[in-house]
Amino acid sequence: MLGLFRFRGKTNRILSIYRCFCDHNERSLHPVQISRATGIDLLTVVRTLDQTNELFMKLPGRGDGITRYALPSSVFAMDPAQVELMVANHARREHWVFWSIWASLIVAFGISTFFVFGSMFL
Repeated sequence: MLGLFRFRGKTNRILSIYRCFCDHNERSLHPVQISRATGIDLLTVVRTLDQTNELFMKLPGRGDGITRYALPSSVFAMDPAQVELMVANHARREHWVFWSIWASLIVAFGISTFFVFGSMFL
């Protein structure tokens, strides 16, 4: 939904991509390499890499036209448990935002319904 929910429902995918970076000896990886290692389709890998700027950064091209991604230094220095906790916290925040949007829509619908049909019962 317009990039609003980048972590909610995608924590396993994000963490598997992160683990792929940790397991490889190379510092930067191409999305095809990540897709082959994780088993996630290529378009989903690229979308996830582009949407989660906190965890993955796009490297400038070397002139060969190949796009590579890497972990930022701040994430690379973290323990895997800290990264998992960070992803879980982002997902939890987005979960609360999701349900607060739904709750506000239901309340707005209820209030508008009361004002439209409430006069019939008074």
